[in-house]
Amino acid sequence: MQAARTSATAPTGTIACLKQYGARRTGTNYVRALLLANYPDVLPLMHVLGDKHSPPVDFERFLQMSLAVSDPDWEFVRATTLAAPAESTRENDERQIAYLRKTAKQVAASVRTGRLGFAVSAKNPYAWAASLARYSGWTVWSPTGRRMKQSYRGNLAAGCREYNRNYSAWLALLARFPSRSVLLRHEDLVEDTPGVLEKLERLFGLSRAHPELRLFAENAEATDWDDSEPALRKTRFNSAFYRKRGYMKQLSAGLREVVEESIDWPIAAALGYRKDPK
Repeated sequence: MQAARTSATAPTGTIACLKQYGARRTGTNYVRALLLANYPDVLPLMHVLGDKHSPPVDFERFLQMSLAVSDPDWEFVRATTLAAPAESTRENDERQIAYLRKTAKQVAASVRTGRLGFAVSAKNPYAWAASLARYSGWTVWSPTGRRMKQSYRGNLAAGCREYNRNYSAWLALLARFPSRSVLLRHEDLVEDTPGVLEKLERLFGLSRAHPELRLFAENAEATDWDDSEPALRKTRFNSAFYRKRGYMKQLSAGLREVVEESIDWPIAAALGYRKDPK
């Protein structure tokens, strides 16, 4: 973990809400924890306005549809969130409904006034595949360490196709709103978390809660929904695993082949990644 940096200036806020997107296991929960710990004036949106792991919803369509009801803010936020529900989104959940009602005015206003920012998290396809395999229970321990079982080749290939579809849509979003969107690469967070946060401050006009950034050495747990507080594991994040490309040892030759054949590498190149040379 890098040392926290102090803020030289206090920018005026321009982004009221920040909609998160990214494939599973790309660091979206860690980013959310950092935002909530450091920037009280911006509201991170995880599954509000649609699943963070899915392509963006057509906000303009739902804005227009919401004008026909008595409470357009509530209707816009409710309908947009349910248009692309996350696995944890529950239409009749009282807790989630209460959170949507509490934030509807702020969220809807941020969309209408162009004060909704977008943050897309990404990870090297090889590292992402190894992380997905561990998280999904597709790996076993071997004499050389954790390895992914060959029987899950099809699951990984399907995951790669979803990776391609989603990042194609998210890259289009970044291109459409370049002044209020950002690509957050996992590798950049590992190497220089303060530098990434300072970039967000400049781009979105974020104001810090305290002069010194609050950073975390622990892994961020998966979070159920937007009304849940971030949770950190007791174990420290192993940055050396990524710096030294330890994830490559967790992909057998056959499973590495799946990644190389199934990932759309022009899309990966737009994210700053390339296929490893043979």
